[in-house]
Amino acid sequence: MNIEGEITDNPDQIAEISQRIRTDFVEFAQTILRDDTGRGLVLAPIHIAWIAHAQYSWARGKGCVINAPVSHGKSTGVAVGMPLHALAQDTNIRLKIISATDDLAADRVTGIRSIIDNSPEFRTYCPHVRPSKKDREAVSAKKM
Repeated sequence: MNIEGEITDNPDQIAEISQRIRTDFVEFAQTILRDDTGRGLVLAPIHIAWIAHAQYSWARGKGCVINAPVSHGKSTGVAVGMPLHALAQDTNIRLKIISATDDLAADRVTGIRSIIDNSPEFRTYCPHVRPSKKDREAVSAKKM
């Protein structure tokens, strides 16, 4: 993206940004994810700490739990953003979204799918991530 937050059409810049966001979740989140008003997501230090904690845990084969108050960015930044980033790195990865209820988990899956299908930023910088034709026909709240 350029300084104004617009998507570049320069192929060299697209390739550079694509590579950067695949290896750096913070860059990915701030380029691809949007807040409730539609503006680019800005990660606070607490969000960056959550990401570091998750990456540290997963690198050691451990699970990770992030417990924070309502409306502190867990859903957008972590429950939607991190699985989406994992898909940008490896389209063959299998993911499971677990939430307090099936409806909340379904909302996260819907959020991920919506970004894949509708985000101009995601489509520009992660063009390799596309639902298969079979998945597009059979998508449900429980399976993407």
